[in-house]
Amino acid sequence: MSKLIVNTIEHLSGFTRPGVTVHNCNWTTSNNYLHTGTVKWTSGDWNNSTGTFTAPNTGKYLFMSDVQGHRAHENGNEQYFNILPRLNNVDYVVETVATIHANGGSSSSVSSNHFAITCCLVMDVNANDTIRAYSSYGVRNGTQNHLSIYQLI
Repeated sequence: MSKLIVNTIEHLSGFTRPGVTVHNCNWTTSNNYLHTGTVKWTSGDWNNSTGTFTAPNTGKYLFMSDVQGHRAHENGNEQYFNILPRLNNVDYVVETVATIHANGGSSSSVSSNHFAITCCLVMDVNANDTIRAYSSYGVRNGTQNHLSIYQLI
C-alpha cells in the first residue's frame, strides 16, 4: 500500500494545481449541473456556463460540494434534493440525497427549512475527463451552493 505524505499543499502565493472553487451556483431543469456561479478561483479548466471542469492531467482529484434544499422545489422535486459527482457525464458514486421537508414529511409547518447536504470524495481521473456536480431532483437555485474540484496528486 502506498502512502500520500503532504508536507505543503500549496504556497502562500496561490494554488499551483488544476482546480476550481465556485459558489452561489445555479441549477435549473434545463441545466441540472451546478453552473454559472461566482468563481472564486480557477486554473482555467472550468466552464462556468455549463458547469464542466475538464481535467488537464491524470491523477486523484478532490470533489467537494454542498447544496441547500431550501426552496429547491421551485425548480425541481417537491420532496427531495440531491448532489452527486459525475465523471464524463456518468455517476461516479451513488447520490447524496435528503428531504426538503422536516422529519421527511411531504410538507412542513416551518416555512424556511434550510437543510443542506455535502458530498466529498477523491476521484480517479484521466486527462481530458470531465467532472460535474449533478442533481436530478434540484437544489436551491443561485445561492448557497458550493463546489470545489482540485487535483491532489
